[in-house]
Amino acid sequence: MNCASVVLFLFCQRSDFVTRGREFRTRTDGTSKSFYLSHVGSEAVEQATIGRSLVIKGEVNGTESLYIDGRIEGAVNFAGHRVTIGGNGSVAANINAREVVIIGEVQGNIQCTDRLDIRSEGSLTA
Repeated sequence: MNCASVVLFLFCQRSDFVTRGREFRTRTDGTSKSFYLSHVGSEAVEQATIGRSLVIKGEVNGTESLYIDGRIEGAVNFAGHRVTIGGNGSVAANINAREVVIIGEVQGNIQCTDRLDIRSEGSLTA
């Protein structure tokens, strides 16, 4: 595999393997490093995750992409970054982000500067 086959895998000279939507931590030198590929391209970015057992009430802000698989009630502000509401995710909040992907449930207003993607299993109500 080489760097040209980025559609499914990304292989860099450091032997970090990344698939779209998945994270792998393998290196040939025995150390590990986490990467998450948020979109097809040559750029791997960090992403915070709110797990399915977490419930957050209040304002959530950040300067990296966010994956929500738990529940948030309040406000979500990630201007310039991607917010993904996973299949187990439930958000009752206003969301401000560059890109929003909804696979779970969102109740609130969304303000995004680039793209809003509501998947077939996702729902958005105002």
